[in-house]
Order: sequence, then structure tokens, then C-alpha cells
Amino acid sequence: MDKLKDSFVKQRDISGPRSSNRFDYQKDWAILKMMEMYGVEGDFLLVMDYYDDVVIYDSATDPENNSFFQIKTSSKNWTLNSLTNRKPGA
Repeated sequence: MDKLKDSFVKQRDISGPRSSNRFDYQKDWAILKMMEMYGVEGDFLLVMDYYDDVVIYDSATDPENNSFFQIKTSSKNWTLNSLTNRKPGA
């Protein structure tokens, strides 16, 4: 069972306070989203990956739809240009 768990659960990056704050933000966002959905949806499944993604399935037992969220932190305002422009070499 541990081998199976280890293949899905990666150790989080603990490279410093900045990374730790970002992981805390992801965790806090996911908990808030889960609390919001629990009052409205009832049956759902929320999955967090080990970087910055959250996937919510519309059912824990028989999912038909999902919503994908990529959680980012930034003190700057988001613009359409900043979200769609590719950096050279990317």
C-alpha cells in the first residue's frame, strides 16, 4: 500500500519561506472552496496536486464533470495580456 501511496503523493517542496507561504495559500484556498461547496453541493471530490493545482469533481463516487483550478499568488493585478503572452523560449 505504501508503494501505491508514494506513487501518487509527492513530498512538497520546502525550499524556503516563500514556497511555504505559497503552499499555505493553496491549502487555504482549497479549504475555503471545499467549505463553500459543502454547503451547496454535498457530493463532490476535491483533489490537490503537489504544486499548485486543484481539481474538483462533481461526485466522489460517480463523477461526470470536473473543474480545474491553478492556484497562483501575486501582488500584481492580472491582465489578459499578462495571462496570454508567452515569454521567449517558453
